[in-house]
Amino acid sequence: MTTHWPPVIGAANVPLWARLRDIVLTAAAWLLLAFLLMPMLDALWSETKVLLGLRQSAPAVEWLWLDLRPFLWLIALLSVWMVCYAAVRSWLLKRKIRTAEGSPSLDRAAHAQNLGLTSAEAEKLQQARVMVVEFDADFRISVVGTPEPLQG
Repeated sequence: MTTHWPPVIGAANVPLWARLRDIVLTAAAWLLLAFLLMPMLDALWSETKVLLGLRQSAPAVEWLWLDLRPFLWLIALLSVWMVCYAAVRSWLLKRKIRTAEGSPSLDRAAHAQNLGLTSAEAEKLQQARVMVVEFDADFRISVVGTPEPLQG
């Protein structure tokens, strides 16, 4: 029996109740977001009217920045954290690569012997541009070889 990964769930296989549930929950999430952002969107629309010349003066929107201040600080904090994390992670990876470059490499004959190949077979596989890999029922590699040339 062959299994496909990742499993494909087509629209025909999804029950109607699941589709309706997804539609209702998505619509509810969008309505909640619009409701929570309504004061911000209203202030933005008022500012846009002033820029378009449809209104002479803009209402005071200092409260808008007071409401947004905690979110802006959170964004700044997360941005600094991501930059620091990326810098440290990059430094660690580069250090790991540098130490790996100094490690001794495995001899080709010993490597071939560990794989159960002769030196000639290992050389042939290394020179091949295309390789055929076959798997057994437990998804382990059973055969590795080069394709047979086409008979013309």
